[in-house]
Amino acid sequence: MNPQVRLRVPADAEHLRTVRSVVAALAASAGCTVDALADLRLAVDEAATRLLLDVPAARVLAVEAAVVDDGLEVVVAASTEQATAWPPPELERSLSWAVIAALVREPRTLTTHDGPAIAFRVVSDA
Repeated sequence: MNPQVRLRVPADAEHLRTVRSVVAALAASAGCTVDALADLRLAVDEAATRLLLDVPAARVLAVEAAVVDDGLEVVVAASTEQATAWPPPELERSLSWAVIAALVREPRTLTTHDGPAIAFRVVSDA
């Protein structure tokens, strides 16, 4: 069984440091390089910040990260009880999406059981 973490924190920017640190620790255990870890931290931050902006009624940020064959798969979701149009039409033309797409592989939007989400993959060099 591959290592994985699930983390739920209040939907507030002050908790992003914890999210970044936990996901980076798992990525480090998967053999990600220092540069990949820096990219991962920034991508997680951008995804979470974008979700907080686009889903203002979010109460919880739910983050799942799992070690996969070639690195780490990450899903950041904004849990809300209110219906939210997702993804917003301008998302893939936004600066935050350009940053995410430059830092990680296979960025995509989806809706999980937690709510609107951004998922991506980070490749390790191990």
